[in-house]
Amino acid sequence: MAQNPSLINYPDILGTLTGGPRKTFESIQCAISSRPDRVPAGQTFEAILLIQSMVNTEVDVRVEMELPDKDTNNKRGAFYSKTSKLLVGLQPAEVGYIKLPIQCSALTAPGEDYPLRIKLQVKKLGRQTETVRSPHGGGSVSTTTLSPEAQDELATLRELSFSVEDRGKRNQIEDTFAIMPPSGIAALRELKPGWVSLWKIQDYLDESIIVQRVQPQLATLIPQMRRETVFKPLLETMQQLFKEARYPIHVAEAIFITKIIVLVIEQAATRATEADTDKQMPWFAQMARLIYEEPRLAEQPAHLFTKPLLPALIKDTVVYAFSMVSTVTRESFGSDEEIKQYAESVADSLTTGKQMNFARTYLPLLAAGVIANNRVTMPCEQVRDTLFMLHKVIEQRSKHRSESNAFIFDMMNTLIDRGLDQ
Repeated sequence: MAQNPSLINYPDILGTLTGGPRKTFESIQCAISSRPDRVPAGQTFEAILLIQSMVNTEVDVRVEMELPDKDTNNKRGAFYSKTSKLLVGLQPAEVGYIKLPIQCSALTAPGEDYPLRIKLQVKKLGRQTETVRSPHGGGSVSTTTLSPEAQDELATLRELSFSVEDRGKRNQIEDTFAIMPPSGIAALRELKPGWVSLWKIQDYLDESIIVQRVQPQLATLIPQMRRETVFKPLLETMQQLFKEARYPIHVAEAIFITKIIVLVIEQAATRATEADTDKQMPWFAQMARLIYEEPRLAEQPAHLFTKPLLPALIKDTVVYAFSMVSTVTRESFGSDEEIKQYAESVADSLTTGKQMNFARTYLPLLAAGVIANNRVTMPCEQVRDTLFMLHKVIEQRSKHRSESNAFIFDMMNTLIDRGLDQ
């Protein structure tokens, strides 16, 4: 299965309902719950298995539910179901849930941790498949594009508590439920097994449509996409992120990293003003979708660029920065796919607190920042002084120079000398 979630990352419906946790079975993600999870003896309830496809092809999912053999008094036959097995065919990238009715005897002994297990078999039906959701989740969710029925289903499912436990079994997912003493007459309701679809590709609006729908909000935001508005909050954010990633950076380093990010933002603003949408980076479409879901973000540029949009912005900036550095140095730094994976790794490290180091900090962000030095200047800034500050920092860093990173030190010194000559 091709791993290329940077191109397409469909909404993370499952993560919205579980708060993030998920268990992956090959090409699908799952979570389990019971509805309700506290059941009076003698009542009917149901197992709920959320399933979110990660691929762009059809997938067959075969499930088998396993109920407790005995109750807490060791009495057999306390739980039963007319339908314990089900086969569901998922459309490409589809999200939904399987429901399986469960009945328990009015004589079932109360207990807090009755196990509910579901075993799964997953089979992809297409030969050429691509990942369309990140293994860690997916894109942001816009419920306004869903049908009223799907929105009601989501609201109901949000009230459940989902589990992703497996007790060490790779093909199994498990939850627990509680049985309480009988409460009046058993409800005479019939629950039916089946599949409930929550989201399909056709529910996902095309990015160009989203951009068109948020034009009024973009008209407010675009004039604010400039260095005077975003440089300082981005500078402070980058310093904090590198500190959390256990590689604190000097203010001079933060300045040059911020310069290349700001250049990417200002270029996007120029293209938006000129209606040159074909050259926009992927983060711009992500920004439009975020604004579509929360229009007030258009009035909060500092928050938008330093919080919800930052991972996508960093990733695209790294890709752009490599292009700049490659053009100036005439060096190749890998294939497009390798660069995209590297960019995603840097963005993930900076936004989740994973370890950063000299090489990943300087190549390509700081190198590109030096190249962009004269293009992004702040009021009263002396660009030569800024370069001298960075040069001194690199001299301090040189005590960590090694055979593997020596070329980065040499490249930085060359770029700084070139910048001073200019």
